[in-house]
This record gives sequence, C-alpha cells and structure tokens, in this order.
Amino acid sequence: MIARFRPTLRGFHFALLVSGLLVVAVVPFHLTKVNPERRFVSLDELLKMSPERQAHVPVAQLNLVCAQGLDTGDGPDLNQCQANISLWAKHVQSETERHRYRFIRNPAEFENSEGFFKMLMLAVVLAEDYHVHYDQKRRSTPHVATASDGFFSDPKSVFLHGLLGPERKGTCSSLPLLYVAIGRELGYPLKLATTKAHLFVRWEGDGERFNIEAAGDHGLNRLPDEYYRHWPFEITPAGIGSVNETVM
Repeated sequence: MIARFRPTLRGFHFALLVSGLLVVAVVPFHLTKVNPERRFVSLDELLKMSPERQAHVPVAQLNLVCAQGLDTGDGPDLNQCQANISLWAKHVQSETERHRYRFIRNPAEFENSEGFFKMLMLAVVLAEDYHVHYDQKRRSTPHVATASDGFFSDPKSVFLHGLLGPERKGTCSSLPLLYVAIGRELGYPLKLATTKAHLFVRWEGDGERFNIEAAGDHGLNRLPDEYYRHWPFEITPAGIGSVNETVM
C-alpha cells in the first residue's frame, strides 16, 4: 500500500509517496563530523587505477574529474565543487539537528524511520536553501525519450558540477549523485542504484533499507524495487539484476 503525506519542514512542502517498507528499528539519532580535507586525483591517475582502488575514490570526485574537458569553457572548479559539498553537508547536518525534535515528537510522521527523516531533511535543505532543481529543458517522459533528444548535450545538466555551480540545475543523472555525495559526508549508508536509463538512491544500513527517488516533480519519493522494474522502462527477466545491484 502506498500512502501520501505532506509534512511541512521549514516552510517547504513535499508530497511524499511512501511505500510500505518494513522498518526494522529506529536507531539512536546521531550525526557524523564532516571532513572536507581531500585531494583530487587527476583523470590520468584515475584511468591508471585498478577497479579496487577506484572503488575507494569518493563518488563526487569520480564524477567531477570525468566531467573535465567536456564544457566549452574552463570546466568545473574541482576544489570549489568539493568545498560546496562540504559546506552544504554541514548545513544539512545543522538543520537536521535543529529539527530533530520533530522526529522524536512524532516518528510516525516519518514512517517511524530515522533514515527517512534524515533524507527528507537533506532534500528540504538542498531545495529550499540552495535552490537545487531539475533542469526543465531536460525533462521528458519515457515514451518520448530518444537517443537524439539532446538530454546529454549539456554537461552541466548531467554531471555534478551543474548542481554545485551558480545555476544549481541537474537531472536524474546528477541529482541522485548529489544526494549520495552529501549523505556520505554525513555518514549515511547511501548507495547509487540503477535501473534501465535511470539512477536513484538507496539507503541500506543502520537497520533500514529503502529507495529514494530524488529527481521527481513531487518532492521526495520512497518507492519499492517493484516500481523500478517497470519505470521508466520495462525490464525483462534477463535484465532484472540491474534493479537490485548498486553501482557506486
């Protein structure tokens, strides 16, 4: 059963589609200290790494380094992008702590899930305080999407630096990655998951497992695996593993 909620946090309204996922337990509320000190690897270094070593490079670095040279201008400022991620994570941390009483007072409002509360706060802060949004020029529906529709024509709309720059715009290629990058700064057990032609976020840890749809029109959606077996495209039995395997 899917329920719809409209909780109000800091004046920002989200329509929440909450799936009937089993919550094992509500673990003690905690936040992790953010450590912004990192050195970026070069693209050359990255290409020479073994897959095992690449797996230890932060997901934001992987994305930003690969975006270099794709723009007609100077490309992403890697240090500034990382500084923004760290700054935004600290602000999410502060606002989550400030609104902690909402979860303690009425956990049922957040499906009795501390993880869901944290993700809702992350989404609220990014949307309201940093004006992160979907690039409407890239929005389409599955039945009109084609290889020549221009979805990938602007690197800022499909790589992370477009969300971290002045325009703060992105797509389903970059919005889930921003959630994962900031969430991992805070110690959240987030993974980037894939289905056919789409990325989404999975919370997997601390006694909970649920999917987060970060690129929809209706705020933050929590949806079951079955949803992604049929959207945005139908997945055949042979390709069903792509729904369940996390990619980063």
